[in-house]
Amino acid sequence: MPVLQNESSRRAGIINKLMENWRQPYPTFEEQKALTCISLPYTNIRAAQYGWKESLPFPTKWPYGMPRTYRTIRDRHITIQLMPFQVAIPYNIYDKEDDQLGDMDTHVSMVVERFKMLPDQMVAEYLNNALGTNPLNDAIETAYDGVNVFSATDGDGNNRFGISGGNIVTGSGVSAAAIMHDMAVVQRRFLQFKDTENQPIFNEATVQYSRLHAIIPNTLNEVFQRITKQEMIRGDAGSITAESNYLKGEFKYHLNPYLTDSSDYFVVVEHKYWKPFAFREPGGSGLRQIFADRSNSDRARDLNEEALLADVRNGMRPWFPATIVKVNN
Repeated sequence: MPVLQNESSRRAGIINKLMENWRQPYPTFEEQKALTCISLPYTNIRAAQYGWKESLPFPTKWPYGMPRTYRTIRDRHITIQLMPFQVAIPYNIYDKEDDQLGDMDTHVSMVVERFKMLPDQMVAEYLNNALGTNPLNDAIETAYDGVNVFSATDGDGNNRFGISGGNIVTGSGVSAAAIMHDMAVVQRRFLQFKDTENQPIFNEATVQYSRLHAIIPNTLNEVFQRITKQEMIRGDAGSITAESNYLKGEFKYHLNPYLTDSSDYFVVVEHKYWKPFAFREPGGSGLRQIFADRSNSDRARDLNEEALLADVRNGMRPWFPATIVKVNN
């Protein structure tokens, strides 16, 4: 089995002034996770079903002398599997003893920080609509209505959420004027979404610009900075005259380095309950971290190798896609 390669740090006279490289905490995107994921309580059911009621019946007329019209409420559910994730790093005990930097244990222990990056990359696989090089999701699962997270139609072939285009907006480009226009289109799309009773899902207060968050690739950072910070901006593609920027400070944007398309971006409604994805947080045993050494491992005694063994279980599934719109450029 391959062990940690530390030939350089076992070299006589090695200086430890650069030892902090790769030792700092890894970047995580907690605010994006809070926007896109509802955290579900732990259960030891491996494939757990999480349910909710579909939209409630809307009142109907009750003509004099006529019987009531009885309506039903439909159950919905999604199934989220618990998936184990692990990392294991073995190293020879003598290599550790001869390591001139004296920080092998610290660096090995820092590996567990990588587990915090799992939700970000799991969401990104859905935003990219493709599994990564080393897939974290078993598959790109469909949402409760039978289609992918982003779709113009639902599983029955009808306009998704009652509007042509569903939660995909055809973008106008990536200039400042185009993005400003498309943000207005996205807001209008949210306002047009209907539930299964053909009633609005959102009102103006819930989708005002201050509650809309754009998740963008790094390539769009410059133009989004202009839109959100400049006092004056050319807001009309057909005009060369700058005008007051009505979107300055009105909405937030977040860089996502995992997005693979350089011009597509996503807009999420900041909502206290509804989220595009459901994430099963590690619970129960949580993150397990074991150091296998001579005191507790026959393998360590036999091969003279110690090892870090760490693992966790969590899972993800699309939940309520009406809270996210893809701007497809």
